[in-house]
Amino acid sequence: MKTFWKFVVIGILGLSLLSCCTTKESGTMDNEQTKVMKKAHANQLPPGAAEISATILKIEDNYCVMKIDTVHGYGAATKPLATGTELKVLIDRIVSGNDKENLAKIFKPNSKHKMRIRFGGQGMGKKGEWEIVNIR
Repeated sequence: MKTFWKFVVIGILGLSLLSCCTTKESGTMDNEQTKVMKKAHANQLPPGAAEISATILKIEDNYCVMKIDTVHGYGAATKPLATGTELKVLIDRIVSGNDKENLAKIFKPNSKHKMRIRFGGQGMGKKGEWEIVNIR
């Protein structure tokens, strides 16, 4: 009979030890975590790019001079931009897709736009200049 109770005690201790060692995480993310991860991935910017809101000041040749209102995010290895600074941005990419008349409507002085810009390095636009990639 003593052997029986020893097995019962060992069994109870073993079960309690197993219940303490298990975790409640199953290794999968719940719905909310999945949504957050997808949203973060969707908002990633390519290297050298930034998403900003800016006020258009003027157009000069193939350039737009703007004042940065808000910096929404940066891609990897992007030069920092300060809010409130003026930035001269190349608009060649936008010009090729629009005629001059539409361009004048888009870039009216004092109009505000949210846009993605990138710093042109080797193989990306003209070296050493910011350019507009798209306007949202």
